[in-house]
Amino acid sequence: MSWRVHLANQAIQHLHVIPHTTPLLAVWTRPTLTHVYDLETGALLAEMKLPNAPIDAFSGGAWQTYLQSLMVKETGFSLPYARTKTTEIFLTDNGKMRLYFQSGRELIFDDEGEIDVLPLDSVKRLLALEFDRQLAHTVCIDDTGKVHIFYQKDALGVFDLGLNVGESGRALLAVSRGGNQIFVSDGRRVVLIGTNGKPKKEIETHFDIGRMACSPSGSLLAISDRESGILRAYKGDDLLLTHQKFAIELIATADKVQLLEDLPPINTAISALTAFTQGMVAFAMSGMVCMSDVTYMDELPRVR
Repeated sequence: MSWRVHLANQAIQHLHVIPHTTPLLAVWTRPTLTHVYDLETGALLAEMKLPNAPIDAFSGGAWQTYLQSLMVKETGFSLPYARTKTTEIFLTDNGKMRLYFQSGRELIFDDEGEIDVLPLDSVKRLLALEFDRQLAHTVCIDDTGKVHIFYQKDALGVFDLGLNVGESGRALLAVSRGGNQIFVSDGRRVVLIGTNGKPKKEIETHFDIGRMACSPSGSLLAISDRESGILRAYKGDDLLLTHQKFAIELIATADKVQLLEDLPPINTAISALTAFTQGMVAFAMSGMVCMSDVTYMDELPRVR
């Protein structure tokens, strides 16, 4: 099934799937408020009101207590993401390894209280960052277009793939679980690489990319059109376009999980996007969240 829910009056910026036995969708409407839904049915399972983060060392007791508040009860999984006034926090499934992103360029890796600063020599600013929740790979793109890859606290390399981020400042990333499939983009080019930084495949789009997300295996890459609002699905291994649909049409045909709602304007861009197994995609437009899958999109003819 597909479903939709209207949650906020402003754009929702973060969606993450929690790969529990029954997959969950975590939706952030405020930095301290997360709504947790059953991914398949849209049933609201929990509203997590997070405490304010303490002013304390990352290895300190108060900070460790705060991290415990990010665990989703009865699942054994942590929230994938949290944001304080000064820090973005990315967490592995069990919450034992964390990445802290500060000041637009500083990365700190926390392995159960063992703290390491990741080397980013001469980097002025990071434009995009993704964190692998399974094995704790960190992938980021700096303001010169170079791609930095880390495995936990160890640097695997810095790679120049010719990304043109200078004029547009656009940089996008999607990383599969385990880090085997890494998709990088400057808003027009999409390049598929592995953790060794070597390109496997690349395409040039005819549109400006808004958001990009891949399934856990990397077999599906979902990309939103920044201008038209079209959501497109690509095969992850060869970047072949297979399905597409206007996102507003996916919303219109999805089941409502509430009585009262405000549909987003037709020209609204997708503000958050995530993908899961079996072609499932979830996205936010304005304050509305929709879960759908590629079977609700138009399949494109295969070129022979």
